[in-house]
Amino acid sequence: MTIPTDIGATFRVRCPEVYERGRAHATKIEARLGASLVAPSAGSFQLLSPTGALVASPAVTITGSIATATVAAVDLVDTLSYGPGYIEEWTLTIGGVQQIARKDAWLARRALFCPVTQADLEQLHPALGASVRSGTGSLQAQIDSVWTDTLGKLYATGQWPARILEPSTLSAYVRNRALAAVFRSFMVGSATPGNNNNELATYYDNEADRAWGSIQYLADDDQDGKADSDERQGPGGPIARSSPPDWYGRRLTYRGRVL
Repeated sequence: MTIPTDIGATFRVRCPEVYERGRAHATKIEARLGASLVAPSAGSFQLLSPTGALVASPAVTITGSIATATVAAVDLVDTLSYGPGYIEEWTLTIGGVQQIARKDAWLARRALFCPVTQADLEQLHPALGASVRSGTGSLQAQIDSVWTDTLGKLYATGQWPARILEPSTLSAYVRNRALAAVFRSFMVGSATPGNNNNELATYYDNEADRAWGSIQYLADDDQDGKADSDERQGPGGPIARSSPPDWYGRRLTYRGRVL
């Protein structure tokens, strides 16, 4: 059985790990039970390609109760194909028993990073930082969660995130969805008369939906670092003549050619 309580932990997988070809990459995996980290006593790691071939097997270290490994730049060679289908396989000893955790991974020329920070949220609502109930003044948890969901939403619509050359085109969507998440978090246990957190959460969710529908960006399907054309595409597919990536098995292809 893989019930967390039975094995003593569950493994946190928020979104695919994104490797960049030719660049060293540090990765980690958290084992948790309830609100607490569970520290493995030992571990090993393998990065597997979409064909199941071994890409790298660096040593695992346990730092702050978290298993970590670094894949060297020389292991992410030019012959590796871009796209999804890579697998991190962690073998971790927990409570004297080896558990194998798997985490999906992508290989890209360049990873797509979140374009929104807390400063963007506070620019619209300056008092937000002081309003966070945790007392930390940080809204990063909400931003991180929304960005994780955004990557999944893009992938679910057939848009490989690393193909997007203009992260700024996602800013309005991520900012509005993050604000909705923040105001929704304020609703928990709040009974303040006249409180409008629910209305604000709904308003920003609606704004996010509108922003998603207007996203258009330049795409780089062949991962050569430049736009394939000057025609913009959106999360629902091509806006004009540009061809979307085809999926062949577990490998990314572009116009019939395996990347």
